[in-house]
Amino acid sequence: DSRELILARDDNSAGQPRWREISSGTHVLTLPLGTIHHRHERLYLLTEDPREIEPYVPFLGNMAAAIALTLDNRRNRMELELANAKLADSRGEYQQLFSTMMNGFAIHEIITDESGKPIDYCFLEVNEAFTRLTGMTRERLIGHTAREVIPGLEPSWVETAGRVALQGSQVQLDGYSAPLDRHFDVVVYSPSPRKFATIFADITERKRAESERQRLIDQLQ
Repeated sequence: DSRELILARDDNSAGQPRWREISSGTHVLTLPLGTIHHRHERLYLLTEDPREIEPYVPFLGNMAAAIALTLDNRRNRMELELANAKLADSRGEYQQLFSTMMNGFAIHEIITDESGKPIDYCFLEVNEAFTRLTGMTRERLIGHTAREVIPGLEPSWVETAGRVALQGSQVQLDGYSAPLDRHFDVVVYSPSPRKFATIFADITERKRAESERQRLIDQLQ
């Protein structure tokens, strides 16, 4: 019964099959269920005559090992599915945040010449705010270089972006884009080697208001 099986338990979970007499005329064969990674308790086989079972013990041991391996695989698969589910959730949260940001956000990869000097950069990802603020579509940006989509790009901007991407620094600046005729408050940082991200807000109206205020002050003086 279950009480007798409990009495038959031992520390043989990682060893060889073992016989043990649990009551008069009744023997139990303990088969460890385990792999090098996990222990899955044991299998028990009750018999009144161990001699009838003994020839099959190697087969039973192999069966127990196969069951343990199956349990390991099932456990690994469940852990992988759980990890993938968590990753999908985190990606979904990231994508939602990325899509609903009010500020423009983009990730780029710097392009250098043979000497290592930054000469251009490629658009890897942009959010909806980026396309709205710049008036450029994802199709026009993703996979293309900055000089392809902005022919009048200022060389100083490429130099600044290259310094951030190659040195891992971070800068904040007020930038004016002549091709777009817009002013932007820009933060540039490097999330990984040779890549840089930009977060920016359109401050054109603020700049124009400041310029108009200064013009009025100059007139009154």
